[in-house]
Amino acid sequence: MKLQFKHQKFQADAAKAVVDVFAGQPASSVSRYLIDRGLEKMDQIDVEGMAFTGWRNEPIIPALSDALILEHIQKIQRANQIKPSTKLEGRDDGYNLTIEMETGVGKTYTYIKTMYQKASVIIEHITYNVLDDRYGKEVFTDTTIRGKLGVNAVKANRSIYDHVVYDSENERKFVSDLDIRDEVAVYVKLPDGFFIPTPIGKYNPDWAIAFYEGSVKHIYFVAETKGSMETLMFEDHTSTPEKAKIHCAKQHFKAISNGEVMYHVVDNYQDLLNIVTK
Repeated sequence: MKLQFKHQKFQADAAKAVVDVFAGQPASSVSRYLIDRGLEKMDQIDVEGMAFTGWRNEPIIPALSDALILEHIQKIQRANQIKPSTKLEGRDDGYNLTIEMETGVGKTYTYIKTMYQKASVIIEHITYNVLDDRYGKEVFTDTTIRGKLGVNAVKANRSIYDHVVYDSENERKFVSDLDIRDEVAVYVKLPDGFFIPTPIGKYNPDWAIAFYEGSVKHIYFVAETKGSMETLMFEDHTSTPEKAKIHCAKQHFKAISNGEVMYHVVDNYQDLLNIVTK
């Protein structure tokens, strides 16, 4: 196995800033010192004859006074448009230096969150119109679905395919229930080629299920299975992209099916059955 590390300028700049704080400290060879054996009881460990050696930093030379180190810190701060410190923090037990590296992660998060907040305004009022376009059978026959039996795939009796690939243990249990329920006529794990366009990207529902007429009130059902509804929410309760797409899907099926096709997010088959029998 090979590990490749990318040189990041912001990391190199941060490391150089630390070095520059102690400018004037001469380079030296490796220092050796006696390791503190701690509070371990001597009768519980044999330490005789063992070489307790390790590494440590060289002591700061006397010429590097606190005033000079503070001057170095202030110079670095001014170069990076940071308000200069007026004193050394935590000097009683060493130098307490806080290093800030601009990675761009914070800004990226802010930009993405702002984008979704603006998109949520559009999504809240989104409408879909019926077009003449239709999915052909090719969406099911031309798709490539790969899985390994016993790992992420199971044999199926009521699916349009001989096997069903699942993405989680919850989906595996869902498939097992679909296969043994007498009210289920046929079902399919929808391939990636079947999707609903939304303002924040394509949305691919999980399942399409058809029930026998007379066994339930709603024969055609499109389902999204989630192990926990909490996965659709951030801690601050703002909408996630997945939740926004689910809202679009509800509006989509409401517009194109005239009530004949139901769409819902469910945790398990019993949740699904409760909905279609109401």
